[in-house]
Amino acid sequence: MLDLDATLAALSELSARFAKEEQALNALDAAVGDGDHGSTMLRGMRAGEAAVLGGAAQTPGAAFVLMANAFQKATGGAGGTLFSSIFRGIGDAAGDVEAIDDATLGVGLGKAAATVARLGRVRVGGKTMLDALAPAAAALEAGGTAADAVEASRAGCEATREMRASQGRARFVSEGGLGHVDPGARSVVIITETLARAFG
Repeated sequence: MLDLDATLAALSELSARFAKEEQALNALDAAVGDGDHGSTMLRGMRAGEAAVLGGAAQTPGAAFVLMANAFQKATGGAGGTLFSSIFRGIGDAAGDVEAIDDATLGVGLGKAAATVARLGRVRVGGKTMLDALAPAAAALEAGGTAADAVEASRAGCEATREMRASQGRARFVSEGGLGHVDPGARSVVIITETLARAFG
């Protein structure tokens, strides 16, 4: 369960995680995109951390919405919108509850996956963040735990290594980025890992 204190700690921890992963994510992105994915994610997470720690959220859901708004504002563009949908989806699913359970997290990630598919015009198998996000949501929607969602997202991320991108920027590089993990999918793994640890 994620109560307010656990939620604030988890959202704050994302900045530390992405600071550690920034260069690795940039390197992944350099193989299939512009090479700045890690830096963009870190900028958004730091803005989100400042918002949730400096805000007045009274519920976990409200904290996730603050995170979504700050992340999107700091990053802008399509990527910012798509990744902020993860936090917004969880926040919307949580509503005014005092603690987020596995089922609520599943609803939130499901909302986010639907938003990413719609706005990004992508589908599972296209070598995008959705390949890690959709399995994580499905694991929870099937009655699994946050830990199960992590394992599903990791497997989905690793599967992108053997995909040729049919969507996103990676489709323009040699062999559609075959042999490289999608950086967006890797970022989804980092997010699910961090949230799952907060569940205790």
